[in-house]
Amino acid sequence: MQRPPRNPKSNILSNQGIRRIFIVSGIITLSVFAMFEWNQQKAGSTLEESMTVAVNTIVMIEIVYLLNCRSLTESLVRIGFFSNKYILLGIIVMISLQIVYTYLPEMNLLFKSAPISFEAWIMIIAISIVSFLIIEIEKWVSRKKFLSKI
Repeated sequence: MQRPPRNPKSNILSNQGIRRIFIVSGIITLSVFAMFEWNQQKAGSTLEESMTVAVNTIVMIEIVYLLNCRSLTESLVRIGFFSNKYILLGIIVMISLQIVYTYLPEMNLLFKSAPISFEAWIMIIAISIVSFLIIEIEKWVSRKKFLSKI
């Protein structure tokens, strides 16, 4: 509400918006394929475990992207991580549902998923943090370019 409205004659998606879509789509695609393959290469892993790792990777990257999207230009550090309690509640609910999806036997049967290792969770969290940082860096670069034009 602090920014002026966009020009009604301008495109709905800016060049920055299109670039962000490609960056985030690329991050998610590469991360999910990499995590699936990483888990498949582990001795004794099953297809169900690898699919569960892939689904959890998608969800965790989407969670960190939700935090990135709190502002199109400002860093989460500047906005404040705890400034929106509803987002935090949503994240807690989403992570809880992912744990249920991953470890509850009934859900494993329903979704053809399987419990995953602690090591897999560490890898999922690590790749999600890297995704978050890449998007924050892109926002920083965009902000610097914009400020240099002023």
